[in-house]
Amino acid sequence: MSAHSSHTIIQLPNSQAEGIRENRNSGTNYTGFSVLNRGGMGTIFRTTDLNIGREVAMKMAVNSDDTDEALKRLIHEARVTANLEHPNIVPVHEINSDNNNDVYYTMKYVQGDNLGKILDSLAQNDPEYIDKYPLIRLLNIFLRVCDGVAFAHSKGVIHRDLKPENIMVGDYGEVLLMDWGISKVLNKVNFGLDDSEINIQVNLEALSKKCKGKNSFMTTRTGEVFGTPAFMAPEQIKGQNEDVDGRTDIYALGGILYYILALHCPVQNEDVAELFKTVLEGNVVAPNKLKRSLDHCMPHTANHQIPDSLSAVTMKCLEVNPDARYKEVKTLQEDIRKFMNGFATEAEHASKLKLFSLMVSRNSFFVMIILLILTLTLVGYVKDLSSEKNLKTIKTYYENNMESLMHSNKASDKSLGALREEIPDLLQIAESFSDKNDLKSASSVIAVILSLDGTLPEALCLQGEIYEKGRRFKNAVDSYRSALRRNPDFVAASEGIRRCSAKIGQTN
Repeated sequence: MSAHSSHTIIQLPNSQAEGIRENRNSGTNYTGFSVLNRGGMGTIFRTTDLNIGREVAMKMAVNSDDTDEALKRLIHEARVTANLEHPNIVPVHEINSDNNNDVYYTMKYVQGDNLGKILDSLAQNDPEYIDKYPLIRLLNIFLRVCDGVAFAHSKGVIHRDLKPENIMVGDYGEVLLMDWGISKVLNKVNFGLDDSEINIQVNLEALSKKCKGKNSFMTTRTGEVFGTPAFMAPEQIKGQNEDVDGRTDIYALGGILYYILALHCPVQNEDVAELFKTVLEGNVVAPNKLKRSLDHCMPHTANHQIPDSLSAVTMKCLEVNPDARYKEVKTLQEDIRKFMNGFATEAEHASKLKLFSLMVSRNSFFVMIILLILTLTLVGYVKDLSSEKNLKTIKTYYENNMESLMHSNKASDKSLGALREEIPDLLQIAESFSDKNDLKSASSVIAVILSLDGTLPEALCLQGEIYEKGRRFKNAVDSYRSALRRNPDFVAASEGIRRCSAKIGQTN
């Protein structure tokens, strides 16, 4: 492997690194190095594995202020990641050392963007990204990230540094969770790790001075704290390592969901001490309460608005008290899926009015039909509306239909057949409305009839009559002609065409 003059040869006697060097496979060769990313945790190169002839990503503990600690974390990251085999966790190929004794590990090279770049591009109103990443796709990406995190939790691993920059979205649909260097492993023996752990004492004043600079709140910190300030849970900020569990990652997932919705972090402050204070006091502004500007109007969301339901889910994740957050990642996923399928989320504690509104949205077609059947029922009782018994029957009929609709997303073929049997009565209702010149109500009933049977000549002819009464003669002619095509002997349709054609000629 090509040597790099900037590399530091790290000597750690009796360490895991020495074991790796002793077992070095000198036959491994890489070529064509280019830097993909540099950070406090190491440097990632893009290179080619000559043995197999494929491009890989290689991570080395170089350009770090604390090389010994960086090397330890590199080995930790490689072994943890290699033992988390999941479709949404980056695969590790090998851990080894080169001829300079620099330890490295290689992993799958993903061609694409990290989620941070995608969201920042949306914030900048990049038309390509707006077209490619609507909210629904971002939520699907988020669910796949959750899949990877949930799997890690099942193996006793807490990521501790979840953020958009650590999520790769490949050009061909891959979603891979990266950077497990500061993960907390509950059973280190299972991962071939030693049992050492750094005790963390956070000095907010000292950290604030150290972290001054551009986007400092977005950079991973180790030593004083584990994690990235903008996505750290309160228990991480306090250095309470014994309290760090799956709910800590759920807090960070809430930060990612916040970024997906608002296109920026939950808290933005270059003064990290102030940022931490905001988090610890629970003063994060809910996404749906943020002030909008003309140049920041949520281009990836419907109507450029953040859904209240998803805002509630986000804020449940970002609760200061871990007990108030989702208990596990799968429960968070269930709420996201409820939103995507048109149901109320558990987080929002929806009112009955909201539940009804969502039900109508999911079943608008069948709600319209049931309401018209209710109208039919009312017409049946119109001769005796003073009867309390009849009014009670109507009310019960309505409630029973709506109750059954609440428990079904779609009507069965049998139900549709039963509705079609109502068409003759619905035609009578439409004619009655038309005779009384209630054209709006008549049109509504006709629309339902045609949704059940769009070829019915009588309905098409009546639609033409309604258009004609409303002096929409061209529309009337179209409807009459449609009726005549279904029934060439339909005299009323022929006469309607003649009348309306004459009216059109007069206006021209």
